[in-house]
Amino acid sequence: MQYLSGQPNIVEIKGSYEDRQSVHLVMELCEGGELFDKITKRGHYSEKAAAEIIKCVVKVVQTCHFMGVIHRDLKPENFLLSGKDEASAMLKATDFGVSVFIEEGKVYEDIVGSAYYVAPEVLKRNYGKAIDIWSAGVILYILLCGIPPFWAETDKGIFEEILRGEIDFESEPWPSISESAKDLVRNMLKSDPKKRFTAAQILEHPWIQKDGEASDKPIDSAVLSRMKQLRAMNKLKKLALKFIAQNLKEEELKGLKTMFANIDTDKSGTITYEELKTGLEKLGSRLTETEVKQLLEDADVDGNGTIDYIEFISATMNRYRVEREENLFKAFQHFDKDNSGFITRQELETAMKEYNMGDDAMIKEIILEVDADNDGSINYQEFCNMMRKGNPDSVLSLLKRYGFTESQISSIVSNYPRLLMLDAEKSLGPKLQFLQSRGASTSELTENLSKFPKILGMRWEKAISVYYDFVKEIVEADKSSKHVKLCHSLPEGSQQENKLRNVLALRELGVPQSLLFYLLTSNAKAVSGKEKFEESLKKVLGLGFDPTTSKFVHALCVVQGWSDKITQEKVSVVCKKLGFDVDDVWAMFKKCPLFLALSEKKIMNSVETFIGLGFSRDEVAMMVKRFPQCIGYSAESVEKKTEFIVKKMNWPLKAVASHPQVMSYSFEKRIVPRCNVIKALLSKGLLGNRESKLPSMECVLKSTNEVFLKKYVRKHEDKELVTELMAIFTKDRVS
Repeated sequence: MQYLSGQPNIVEIKGSYEDRQSVHLVMELCEGGELFDKITKRGHYSEKAAAEIIKCVVKVVQTCHFMGVIHRDLKPENFLLSGKDEASAMLKATDFGVSVFIEEGKVYEDIVGSAYYVAPEVLKRNYGKAIDIWSAGVILYILLCGIPPFWAETDKGIFEEILRGEIDFESEPWPSISESAKDLVRNMLKSDPKKRFTAAQILEHPWIQKDGEASDKPIDSAVLSRMKQLRAMNKLKKLALKFIAQNLKEEELKGLKTMFANIDTDKSGTITYEELKTGLEKLGSRLTETEVKQLLEDADVDGNGTIDYIEFISATMNRYRVEREENLFKAFQHFDKDNSGFITRQELETAMKEYNMGDDAMIKEIILEVDADNDGSINYQEFCNMMRKGNPDSVLSLLKRYGFTESQISSIVSNYPRLLMLDAEKSLGPKLQFLQSRGASTSELTENLSKFPKILGMRWEKAISVYYDFVKEIVEADKSSKHVKLCHSLPEGSQQENKLRNVLALRELGVPQSLLFYLLTSNAKAVSGKEKFEESLKKVLGLGFDPTTSKFVHALCVVQGWSDKITQEKVSVVCKKLGFDVDDVWAMFKKCPLFLALSEKKIMNSVETFIGLGFSRDEVAMMVKRFPQCIGYSAESVEKKTEFIVKKMNWPLKAVASHPQVMSYSFEKRIVPRCNVIKALLSKGLLGNRESKLPSMECVLKSTNEVFLKKYVRKHEDKELVTELMAIFTKDRVS
């Protein structure tokens, strides 16, 4: 850090002072807190905000690499805000404890970093500076969706997922995240470090640049909710580890070091399973045989069948610090300042504030949750429950104990990540036991809950019973080769009765299981009520929507609850602003149901955007009629694509008006690379010497990649030219 001192986005060392016992480092004061605190406190969080944050992170990486340093432990906790005023505060990197200087030609082999953020080549013990880009990519993924891209029960499991390299872009909120953002994430998380973006390439990416493609549209609020829960969980866990670590005796640490030396009988620097088993027996360790096997499995990070010193110490210290009951009790005693056997709310609040563990609102929220019996104090059991609650490891272990497979657990976590934040023993365990007590077998229980995990988030046993039985009937019936009509016993006179009855009615129409469960779990009112549902359903069916498609469900969600008067008003607005008749509007609604849900203001702004670019009102009307979605795109996106097509490529504005679908094409994945190929061919005179030889816009942009490449790239006999054109084509798009 001293070497990097003076760089704007890196915490500065002001000085170091030494006495007889210690060396004291004086650091730059950063009063604004950690990066995640900034994210979760924002009332409005968007892709644009995420782009601003990751830009600062990547600038730190660029500075470090330029000055010959690899950080090796980039994560949100290691970024602080310089001040409390968010508008003027700078994001600064800290904790360079495992950083190293870059040595030309040197291959680094030691495993360092935090589990979620470790690059695959670190696990293979063969890496360089590209590992910092990977860690930044993980941070960006979390900024956009709230959870890490690679998640498992243990560190070893996380590392296996990292090596597998499969990134989820299907679960919520990813369908609503821009393609440009996904493009950048993919290029930062390339498993091959040679293909991974450099810091310079990231900073040049269209999504990250000022006034670039990052949307200012708020990201799904569920993302913020996840982040807050994850953040609160980490704070509590850190607080527990802080006290436990303070009470861990020095001789215990020395004992672990001695244990390793004694077990490593051949002094090779690594321990085999047999060495570990024999050595622990000789040392009289309290670990059981099962614990020894688990220790080896957890510690063997790189999967080579042996564990080295760093792996062994990390695993054993983890057990001593987290799992030993006496350490939890010592932490409890530290809180219990007056030795009364109870921790008052004031004592816990004071201790948490002492270590800057959250603001007043978060502290009060945690305390209210911990004091289960509301007697104004916290006993030891309540304290332990607090420390263990929200532990993903506990939740995942519980699911495994109940027979859930890895793929089922993965599906549950993807569809209902909030589950990981629940209390495994007090909340999830009793619910699983309750369902088993009602006769659910392991195979039945795991299959139904993996398809509908939100049942485990319900509070009351009655609701759990109703929804579980309902889902069970649908899942079983759908296994039959013939359609089975269900006559579920519904709870009379309740909201559940309406919702379940309406979902069954949709099933009879052929709505797929996945869409039925979506309607069952969403907050949409599409399946609420009775008369209004029937009226909406009749209207949607009357318009000719296919019940087996998502458009059918979208249409039902849009028109649900609309009276004839509201419907007429909506249609009237579109007719008035765009000059359509009623039949035109319903024809467009059938193409894109969400079109009719746009506000009058949104419609007007979109129309004005197109007119401002030179389109006539008649052309705008024609575009909307052909492709209703075009009126829902942001002004920034429409302006960027239109100006590029018209000004950079010299295609006429009428071409865009005739083919409004181009507004849906990815700017960086489709429009830019294809146009760059065409410009290269024009410059070489391979499309003709006159401007009139420019191919039409629709020929260039509307065809598939295969057709485009065959027509403009692969047809050339000059292999060097083909290679050059392919390089141009792939430069600004995802491979």
